[in-house]
Amino acid sequence: MNRMKWEAGDRLSPLHAGSCWADGIKGIDPLVTGLIAGPMTELVERLAAEEIDLRAFWEGLIAFSAAGYALGNHLSDEEACQRALLSAGAGRLTVDNLASAAASRFSEVRLAFQEAFPKLPQQLVLRGGPLRDAWLGFGPGLLRLIGKQTHESFIPKSTTAILLSPYAGGGGSCSPASQTLWIEAVLTNPFPELPEILRLAWLVSRIGLARGLSSESAIACEDRTSPSNRGVDIGELGLVPIVLQAGAELDLLPIPADDPKTIERAAGVWCGRMDPLVLEILSDWWRQNQQLRPPFPIAMKALDRMLSGPVGHQPDTP
Repeated sequence: MNRMKWEAGDRLSPLHAGSCWADGIKGIDPLVTGLIAGPMTELVERLAAEEIDLRAFWEGLIAFSAAGYALGNHLSDEEACQRALLSAGAGRLTVDNLASAAASRFSEVRLAFQEAFPKLPQQLVLRGGPLRDAWLGFGPGLLRLIGKQTHESFIPKSTTAILLSPYAGGGGSCSPASQTLWIEAVLTNPFPELPEILRLAWLVSRIGLARGLSSESAIACEDRTSPSNRGVDIGELGLVPIVLQAGAELDLLPIPADDPKTIERAAGVWCGRMDPLVLEILSDWWRQNQQLRPPFPIAMKALDRMLSGPVGHQPDTP
């Protein structure tokens, strides 16, 4: 049984918006996008000039900041930037100056959010109502069905869910190390055929999978705050049709094997922009998986073999 702790992510929302902007994601609110464009442009240019791994920096920044909600001990922006920069390969001699500069830019982003959303904590509590209610109704059943397809030990006993102000109109990720996830608190499903409750179940499952698999397992998943590794990408992809299948058994959507486009759409929406060939292979893998019904570790090995090239998402240039 998973225990979900819900938190209003007013502290994390500005950083999430900055991360989305840096990843080339078009914001749904032109006011917010315009307000953060200036400081984010300066920050991205500074990091690029220092040859910082931008993906690792943003993933680390969000994960380290999100951990404060689970631990009850929030890092300052500068402290989080220091840790994120180190995880992204920055030299120790430049970390302090870079972290200070980044924190200054984020203070501008926070001011922009305060201007746009003066009552953000209260708004997030209200906006998160539909998702919390849906999780109470379907969450336990979804996780039970996902556990049957993978392994019951992969379902984490507790997680912290951080509700974010919507920037992209639907999105989220997780940090297995702190058992936290963050998800945009949308009021309606941005894609009617993909209920947001399924994205939430996918994030919870990613936490469990990453924590449950050791380095000797068929596929070793590590925290995404460390440099990206193939095991994480394969694991999160393989969970997509598994979660969809669980949703289908609860009548939340059609059976994914009967509509491969649903798998491709979900993977593209949840994992980020993907190579179309990767999405096609994922659908083929799931169709074969449903016919052969191999144990989960063997199924993951098969997916790894079928996906010979990179499988991560493809960021745009802002």
